[in-house]
Amino acid sequence: MNGLEQKKNFKKIKIQITDAEILYAISEKGNSNEVSIPFEEIHKTKLTQHVAKQPWLIAGSALILSAMLFLLVPEKSSFQTETKLLMIIMGVVCFSIYYLTKEKYWKLQVASDSYLYIHKEIPNHNTVDKFIDTLFLSRDSYLHKEYGNINPNLPYESQLNNFKFLKKLKVWDENEFQLKVEELDKTFNRQTHIKGFNTSQDN
Repeated sequence: MNGLEQKKNFKKIKIQITDAEILYAISEKGNSNEVSIPFEEIHKTKLTQHVAKQPWLIAGSALILSAMLFLLVPEKSSFQTETKLLMIIMGVVCFSIYYLTKEKYWKLQVASDSYLYIHKEIPNHNTVDKFIDTLFLSRDSYLHKEYGNINPNLPYESQLNNFKFLKKLKVWDENEFQLKVEELDKTFNRQTHIKGFNTSQDN
């Protein structure tokens, strides 16, 4: 699947995978924004992010704490008892709203300090996971095609840096990287002294 659409309340997120980038559009309460993110800026760092409305937690904590303080005051009327009970009920309601509105997102790293947020369960968990798998596969395929081929007519160092870039973005693992560097060395008649990084020209 090359597209994912997520809607909740007044917020809508639409992500589309293209040949060389993803289009990320978000609209909320009449405001909309769309950005394109090239595959070169998408990392395979996938973290869990919980988003919740903290004011409900603060309000619930304050109400419960106030009710506990009221317990230390001798009761002189039924009004005090009713007030404490009301505070406890309101506190429980606030806590319930806080936990019910708590949302789970996948946090995908893009560029250096930016992240892409995808709701884990909209429309459902399996659909979201399949979309992210497709995103990473599309990214890897594109980057491999653009940066992973050996061309004897291009500078050696430029191609070596491309291979290091693919390793950094986890397109290649260590073994794949080493094999490709060895192939590059053979193409340019070079010998690797420190495998994969420092090379010198054969005499």
